[in-house]
Amino acid sequence: MTRRGRAALKAGVWIGCLSPLLALLYRYWTNDLTANPVSFLTNTLGDWTLRLLLTSLALTPLRILFGIGWPMPLRRLVGLFAFFYASLHFAVWLVIDQFFDWPALLADILKRPFVTAGMCALTLLVPLAVTSTAGMVKRLGARAWTRLHRLVYVSAVLGAVHFIWLAKVGRVTPYSYAGILALLLGIRAVDGVRRLLRRRWNSPSHLKGDTRMRTSLREWARELVVLAGWLSAQHDGRHEDAGQGDDVRRCGDGHGQRHVDRQGDAAGYGHDAGPGHGEAMSQGAADTRRPW
Repeated sequence: MTRRGRAALKAGVWIGCLSPLLALLYRYWTNDLTANPVSFLTNTLGDWTLRLLLTSLALTPLRILFGIGWPMPLRRLVGLFAFFYASLHFAVWLVIDQFFDWPALLADILKRPFVTAGMCALTLLVPLAVTSTAGMVKRLGARAWTRLHRLVYVSAVLGAVHFIWLAKVGRVTPYSYAGILALLLGIRAVDGVRRLLRRRWNSPSHLKGDTRMRTSLREWARELVVLAGWLSAQHDGRHEDAGQGDDVRRCGDGHGQRHVDRQGDAAGYGHDAGPGHGEAMSQGAADTRRPW
């Protein structure tokens, strides 16, 4: 993106983020702040605080899911506007609602849980707004600055809890904000786990372990190939032995059959010659016994 494009985009963000405040000023000028102006101002400023905070938190999931990274430089600006509206929200409660009654303020903070959650959320946003400049990033260091600005997640959760506890029964808007926040944090959590697993997978120690595992797998594969060859040789040898045995049995059966056939022929010949041949033999024997 060119420099002019960035300037135009920032100008659009400034106009969009200041539009709710300009609308409130216009309604104040026209005396159109409803019957309860303090409650209207407080709720409107609180709503826009959460909306801008969720918008700043949605830029990173937008890049994770869809690869859209050009709005990322606007994240800090949108976050500062969220802090600006949170400060106005607190100022209306402090100045107009409580009239600087500090004992009453402390009593509300201690007794009402939604006030406690809101004050904690605003307190966590203060160091983030102070350290949002490029000079503070250099002073703190990128890693420390990143760790510090992770407090925005806690602040957003406390802001959603503050809105839920403050809203009346049956109002859906606070739960919608809480659902959007849970979705955004879930996307960040899944991406964080994925990057952590990728770093561990690509770490030198894991690569060494992976090399050892590959070596052991190669040895196992080599041994399996040798075992498969030995089993195949044994199987082929058994088939050859079985074939030779069949040939021997065939030869033996043929020889025995021929021997049986010969015996049968001999027996048949003697049987066919039967009575005649027996009579001739007895006649010859009788002739030899005669005296002449």
